[in-house]
Amino acid sequence: MTGAIDDKLLAFLKGFHELIPQKNAAIFNAEELRDAMSGMPTIHVEALKQTAIYVNYVGDDVVIQWFWEVLESFEHSDKAKFLGFVTGTQRVPSDGLELTIVRSGATNRLPAGHTCAKQLDLPRYSTKEQLRDKLLKAIQGCDRFCFG
Repeated sequence: MTGAIDDKLLAFLKGFHELIPQKNAAIFNAEELRDAMSGMPTIHVEALKQTAIYVNYVGDDVVIQWFWEVLESFEHSDKAKFLGFVTGTQRVPSDGLELTIVRSGATNRLPAGHTCAKQLDLPRYSTKEQLRDKLLKAIQGCDRFCFG
């Protein structure tokens, strides 16, 4: 069986080692290499908060405070869905994430994610519960269509 895929495996390794020389790849174990290539599995909300950029919001705005409290309260699976909603991947990029949060839209709308810009369009909801409800609906809807 191995002989049947030798050519394909060698071609893959040649291309892989053009990107990451073999001596550099050899210092990683399988999990470390996976994380370096596809992102970190652990989602640290505080780290996201520290690097966030706000447009038409400020960091001490009540809606932004609610947003971080809601995100922190999510189970890991919903945090991963949120990342997928704003980045296109459910893992934190190995070089970190600079999330842009933009005030936009009417409060009857769901938040919108823009994966290319790593941006969240977040309406100015009137309560923390409304924000939580709308955010969960948005990320769970995306999960069904984007990652299902």
